[in-house]
Amino acid sequence: PERALRILSDLRADGGKQYRAELQLDPPGLGRVRIDFELSLREEGQAERSLTRITVETAAAHEQMQAELPRIRALL
Repeated sequence: PERALRILSDLRADGGKQYRAELQLDPPGLGRVRIDFELSLREEGQAERSLTRITVETAAAHEQMQAELPRIRALL
């Protein structure tokens, strides 16, 4: 989680208030896992909206993500 936060903190804004990051993983036995992050900021710099989308290719990856979803949410 700390590494992901470092990556996000290094992003440059496109237009000043919108931040986006894409992360693609290929864990053995689970296929491709793609994670998209979006963050919109208000004028005062506070988060207005954040979105995290996880896309998986296999049923095994889907099951793993479902099992870990509470932990993933807590980390984000």
